Amino acid sequence: GLAGGQILLESGSVADDLIATGGNIVLNSPFEIGGSAVMSGGDVVINVPIGGDLTVSGGTVVINGNVGGDVLVTGGNVAIGSGVTIGGDLTWGSDEFNMHETVTVAGTITETEYEDHHEAFSVAAMVAFLMAAIIFLAGLL
Repeated sequence: GLAGGQILLESGSVADDLIATGGNIVLNSPFEIGGSAVMSGGDVVINVPIGGDLTVSGGTVVINGNVGGDVLVTGGNVAIGSGVTIGGDLTWGSDEFNMHETVTVAGTITETEYEDHHEAFSVAAMVAFLMAAIIFLAGLL
């Protein structure tokens, strides 16, 4: 797990899952995530592929990378870019949602309530992050 004001990941990979929370999170190629990702930040920009599921919340969320599984995205402004492929379901909640016409979603597309879901997600993301940090630190002892 990662926590910080500014998180920028541009090289390497995570074979399994990634949990990150920060003021701004930017994932750029050639970085890649083999498993699932849980992210929460002021601005979250994902320009890399994610092999599993993606759960993300932010003031602004931009998804420009393919996702192998389900996507749950909430934010004040959510954009899914040109040519993105989602291998599962897409569930979104946002004040402003923009999905490029070339996006492919294999499963169903569902709108969820933004305000209620965002607040619950933020708590869930923080609990998940803290649990991951505790497990990581316990492994170091």
